[in-house]
Amino acid sequence: MHAEKTKIKSAIISLNLREKLISLPLITQMHAEKTKIKSAIISLNLREKLIMPPAEKKLNYFQKI
Repeated sequence: MHAEKTKIKSAIISLNLREKLISLPLITQMHAEKTKIKSAIISLNLREKLIMPPAEKKLNYFQKI
């Protein structure tokens, strides 16, 4: 789960960097890519809520943050 989230975060960062380099006509294309990533994040968050790790693991996870 964490690995997937990290991949998505790095994808968003690279997308934001690319967006700054690209000129105006391509903004709609970039918006479409961002929307895809946002929906991927939403589905990832929903899946994470369904998995629900045991309380001990969850506690350790929050202590790491």
